[in-house]
Amino acid sequence: MFLREEIVSLLMQTVEDVVYGAGPRKKSKYGHASFATALTKVKLAASLGASVIFLTGGLGLVQSLIKETLPSWFMSIHHRSEKDGSNGGMVLMLRGYALAYLAALCGAFIWGVDSSSLASASKRRPKILGCHMEFVASALDGKISLGCDAATWHAYVSGFLSLMVKCTPSWIMELNVELLRRLCKGLRQWNEEELALALLGVGGIETMGSAAELVIETE
Repeated sequence: MFLREEIVSLLMQTVEDVVYGAGPRKKSKYGHASFATALTKVKLAASLGASVIFLTGGLGLVQSLIKETLPSWFMSIHHRSEKDGSNGGMVLMLRGYALAYLAALCGAFIWGVDSSSLASASKRRPKILGCHMEFVASALDGKISLGCDAATWHAYVSGFLSLMVKCTPSWIMELNVELLRRLCKGLRQWNEEELALALLGVGGIETMGSAAELVIETE
């Protein structure tokens, strides 16, 4: 239980180290190239963190991370760094992406990426993932107050859902249709229509009607 929170804390510190560790001269060069480089390093850090959590705690630790630790982290108050704020927005976004990769990789390790792999563990996937997605949808609905920065939350939600669409579409098919519609509604409030449509597109036959409605409304 200590380890899962420590890994999250270290990952957040790593994000700051990646952005600010290059020195004052490079901190001012905020652009697509520098962001892409930083994101690559953050992905590597998240991969290491996910591996440590999985290897030391297995199924139980990963599920508690997704079900308990991450929601608690997002609801807690996180103060902005007192360092030079020129790249503050970059740090906030990378925090969200780092947690998205951590959660997705941990889930892939214990559940597999489709319905045929790791059969015994994947049976628990709909319940744990559904619980986490319910938290996400409730926050998007405004039913849950978050303590993290809006940029971090936006990056996490869009990053995690994008990873599910591209890498683990079978996870999406196991989610409740109404839950998917709530997620899509929240994405549309952020003008993320393309991601919302992609989410509905892999949700199965039951979401086709909602996908068609979204296409019509977008046009």
